[in-house]
Amino acid sequence: MIPKSPFDSYTLLGELVATVDDLEQVCRQLGAWHSRVVDGTHYAGEDSRGDGATGTVTAAAELERAAAALDAAAEALRQAHSANGVVRWFDEDGPHKDGDE
Repeated sequence: MIPKSPFDSYTLLGELVATVDDLEQVCRQLGAWHSRVVDGTHYAGEDSRGDGATGTVTAAAELERAAAALDAAAEALRQAHSANGVVRWFDEDGPHKDGDE
């Protein structure tokens, strides 16, 4: 979504940070879950595409890798949010014509 007004970008960036933080948390939780499941208790082996033992291990590792990438993205977004916060945006009406701020 493109902000309707320039000053809306600060709120939008804040919401984006929160969303990416949530996605990171979900990836970490799913990765942890995948690392704890037990063949024969939680699932019945792998289909013909797997090697019989590493599907859950690979999924856990890839989810952790995704979480790390999301963490880096969230930090960059936090920095963008912070930098955006010092900008004195015009409201929807544009610059003040009478010199007021």
